[in-house]
Amino acid sequence: GDGGNNNNSNNNDDKLTSIQIYHVLADGASTHIPSMVQLGFTYADVDKTRAIQYFTQAGEDGPHQTALYNAGRLLLEDRNDYGKALAYIRSAATLGDDRHTAMYAKPQMTNLATKAYSDLSQMISDSVHGLSLQQLVDIFPYGSIHNFPKEKSREDKLWDGAMKRLADDTRRNDEALEKVRNDLKKLLDVGHDKMSDLQRVVLVAIVGETYKLGTGTADEL
Repeated sequence: GDGGNNNNSNNNDDKLTSIQIYHVLADGASTHIPSMVQLGFTYADVDKTRAIQYFTQAGEDGPHQTALYNAGRLLLEDRNDYGKALAYIRSAATLGDDRHTAMYAKPQMTNLATKAYSDLSQMISDSVHGLSLQQLVDIFPYGSIHNFPKEKSREDKLWDGAMKRLADDTRRNDEALEKVRNDLKKLLDVGHDKMSDLQRVVLVAIVGETYKLGTGTADEL
């Protein structure tokens, strides 16, 4: 039986050594992407904060599709951060759509991330009434797999303007809130066919939450 124990401790030593090597490669000047991904998996069960750190960095610096997907998965599991989870899983799902990043995408991971994005969107839609105003606002920009609203589009400007007004505590009076609602309703109108089902549900919920702001019952942004 002793031989088995020695063997076991050797395996653990080997594992430790490989983790140390991954750290040297991932944390050094070269920021070695595969080592970051390995560290993400190594820490996924024992230290989710570190796992998220390595997955997000590898995902963005690579880009690395599996790391992007796992960053999103852990942000959901560990922090219930729906906005960021959608953002990273969407990046993994759509990596193949851009000719500059298509070489980093694998069909199997694209399918997995696309399904995960769709499932997560449905889950959020079903529980939208339990979300805070801040969560709703964080979700909307990442709530469409087709990246609606497109940057600098009319819809993007409506969203942006409404959010700036909403974030400005000093001038958040009934008149300002009415303007926020008008912008959001206009956005719902002009972007209705382009936005996702999730975004429509979220937008309606945000408008509903703004009515509570005047009475002080909604979560403050």
